[in-house]
Amino acid sequence: MSRHKDANTEAADPDQEPWPALGPKTAELHARRLRLMMAQAARASNVAEAGGHFALTSEDGRISFLLQASAVGLYLEHHQWVSLTEQYVQCMIFESSKLFTLWCDSDSIRFEHPILFGQLKRLGGDIHHADR
Repeated sequence: MSRHKDANTEAADPDQEPWPALGPKTAELHARRLRLMMAQAARASNVAEAGGHFALTSEDGRISFLLQASAVGLYLEHHQWVSLTEQYVQCMIFESSKLFTLWCDSDSIRFEHPILFGQLKRLGGDIHHADR
């Protein structure tokens, strides 16, 4: 048997071969590292984005909020990573700052991430009052 390549056989390029699948623990660690990097970037820019959007992210990167003034009221997106492959997303519009405050006070983030809660409540109130 010859070790020489046949003219009809193409050499396998190692860059073209697929990466092996990550194990569950490795995949979770990779996802956590990615979320932490995204959270650090969001906090570094804390928080104004183009177009009047404002973003807030928890320290571990699992929870983030996007706020924006709209013609109807305060628009809020709430993203929460439950696992590596599951993300919980809520989109809401609050017509008044009172409704926004009631929602904030009933959300579990108030206890789990008190600093993020304070930033969210303050920023939401500021956006709502600046729009009026």
